[in-house]
Parts: sequence; structure tokens; C-alpha cells
Amino acid sequence: MTETATLASDPVLQALCPLSLQMRRAGGSVVGRGTELEAIESELESARKGLTVVTLEGEPGIGKTRLLVAAHQLAMDHEFTPVAVAADEELRGPFLLMRSILSAGSAGEAVAGTDGEDTVKRAVLALSGRSAPGLESLPADQKLLRQFDLTALALRAIASSRPLAIFADDIQWADEDSLRALRYAVRTTADSPIFLLLALRPEETAQITEAVTFIADLERMGLVRRLKIGRFTQIDTGAFLRQHLGGQVAVTTAATIHAQAEGVPFILE
Repeated sequence: MTETATLASDPVLQALCPLSLQMRRAGGSVVGRGTELEAIESELESARKGLTVVTLEGEPGIGKTRLLVAAHQLAMDHEFTPVAVAADEELRGPFLLMRSILSAGSAGEAVAGTDGEDTVKRAVLALSGRSAPGLESLPADQKLLRQFDLTALALRAIASSRPLAIFADDIQWADEDSLRALRYAVRTTADSPIFLLLALRPEETAQITEAVTFIADLERMGLVRRLKIGRFTQIDTGAFLRQHLGGQVAVTTAATIHAQAEGVPFILE
């Protein structure tokens, strides 16, 4: 078993991917988000020619994760290599989110048996604080830059066989090292076929300097499409209830539930 495969099964890294549970639970079509899904699909196609980024921005419970799961399926349908991760409010550590991206099983499969396998392995080792040739003796600032370089090279290697799609949920909780590494990678791999979808809570993200800087950079470079996810209309609520209950719902009942939930999908569910 290669070290890359071992790292991919690291329980700490896998704990950062509750999206796998969401994917198993998700069923049926996504209600009330047709415009957003069309935008995501359009940006996926654009990513074949070079890196593109989409943000899903909205309050807790508004359905960002469900959209992200649907986008993951779109990426698979379009023959991208999909990598899904999520930050955690309590699980923190240097480069933890980026390590989970590079250690994902799908990333390992994409580079298996190629020169890129060693490139990804070196990046994961470096981000994990393990000794790498020529890295240990470098000053701290140069060591950090080398870690960023290795990260960018690894992402490029994963995307070399077929386009790469990265889905990161709850980015407002991501560690700052990973955000800086992503920011660096965006600047150095803009010509690679990479699609990046970030789900975030704006009010919390605004308090994180690295996240604000990252998104501001993306906007300056014209690489990001920001999607604001709103609450359901009453019509959306009716469709949502019919889907989840498997039958018709009286208009008055739907209206009452919509008012009580204030159009928030999590509360409706």
C-alpha cells in the first residue's frame, strides 16, 4: 500500500468529509434552485479551459450543502474528478483542509500509476509536517512557500488526466493555512482545468481575514461567480413538501408551514 493510500484513509482527514453522509442521504431533484444549478453547470464547462470558482453564500440551513451535493453529481456526470471536503468548527490544524483535499480517494485514483502520484505524495508529506527532501533546512518563510508550491503542483497533477472539481463546505471554518494555499494555487494554476465550489456563511466569513482576502483576490482576477442562496418562496415550499412527503399537500397547509419555517429549507425538513 502506498503512503498516499494510507493518508487517504486517515480517520482524522476523513472526519472532515461529512459530505459523504450527505451524499448518501440526498435523494430526488433539488427544489427551487434551478438558476443556481444552471450557473454551476455553466462554470463547470468553463473550467475545462481554465480554473473557475463559484461561491454558494447564505445563512445556516438555507440549502448550501444540498446544492453542493447536487453539483458534485453534475461534476461526475461531466467526467470531472470530484473531491468533496468540509471544514469543521472544532477540528482545526495546519493545512488540515488542504491535506484532506489531496488525500481524498478520488484524487489518489486520478494520479495512480502516473508521475503525479509522487507529486501528490510529496505535497501531503510536506503539509503534514513530515520531512521532505530539501524542505527541513529551509527558513520558515521559504519552507511555507515551498509547501504552497508543492500544493499547486499536486493540484495540477490531479487535474492533468481529467478536469478536477473541488467542493469545500463551510469554508468559514477552514484553517488559514489551507486558505492561503488555495489562494496561492489559484494564482499559479489558473490555466489548469480546475473547478472550485466553496460554500460559506457570509456573516462568519467576514470575520476571517484570509477568507476575505481570498475572495477579494478571486473577484479582482475575474475568476469567481458568487451565488447568493435565498429562502424558499411559498411555491418552492409546496414543491419541497410534495417531494419529501411523497404526495399532494393542500395549498393552505403548505402556506402555514412556509410561514412557520420562514422559507428556510432546514426548518421545513
